[in-house]
Amino acid sequence: MIIFIAYYFYWRIYSARKAKHIERENILIGDYSVYVTNIPEKGITSFELKTYFAKKFGPIVECTMAKKYNGHLFDFQKLSDIYNLFQYEEYAL
Repeated sequence: MIIFIAYYFYWRIYSARKAKHIERENILIGDYSVYVTNIPEKGITSFELKTYFAKKFGPIVECTMAKKYNGHLFDFQKLSDIYNLFQYEEYAL
């Protein structure tokens, strides 16, 4: 029983150190990304955002805007597929 407890604590310490080492050695996108909220939904482009943040914080390599679809992304994708299908059928006639 004592051997099991000793092994448990050894493994716990070893795995925590290994996880920290791996985190330090690997560069992830989350290390260099920023999540910004309360941006107007209309009338602003990613170029404008990039320019704004570049003035405040320095050079920006890439700026990407994403929207929340609240679980409806696949519905929009299906609508897009249907729309494209009708476009192709219209050209086939």
